[in-house]
Amino acid sequence: MKYLLICGKSGSGKSTLALNLSRLDRRYHPAALAKPIKDFCVDVLGLERYQVDGTDAEKNTPTAYMHWQFPEDNDHPLDHSKPLTGRQVMQRVGTQWKAIDRDVFCKALRRRVEGVHRNHGVEATVVEDVRLPDEAEYFRKS
Repeated sequence: MKYLLICGKSGSGKSTLALNLSRLDRRYHPAALAKPIKDFCVDVLGLERYQVDGTDAEKNTPTAYMHWQFPEDNDHPLDHSKPLTGRQVMQRVGTQWKAIDRDVFCKALRRRVEGVHRNHGVEATVVEDVRLPDEAEYFRKS
């Protein structure tokens, strides 16, 4: 399998680029590492879809969750007097899952797209949300 990795700042058009590339050429399939986190936050934790897939402002709306409900995360310091935003909940969930397996999201994406590559003539997956060096390294080795 081949991967085209996109990284960039929030709101810079990464998802739009991946989607447009796949529309222009069906050999490219868009996929996101964060899909399992977003689905979990909506389906299990009860966040609204806009709090995980919306604009930056929508992702930064408060949820019903407070900081004490999640283990401390030194990479994402919080104002402990306010509820967590959708973005902060996703960061907490992602950090906890990566503590179990550093490559958990890369492996999940790879499993999701294997059948697409095999059954639909896709030549490359466009990964729209590579954020960390270890994620890029995982796909370089694949």
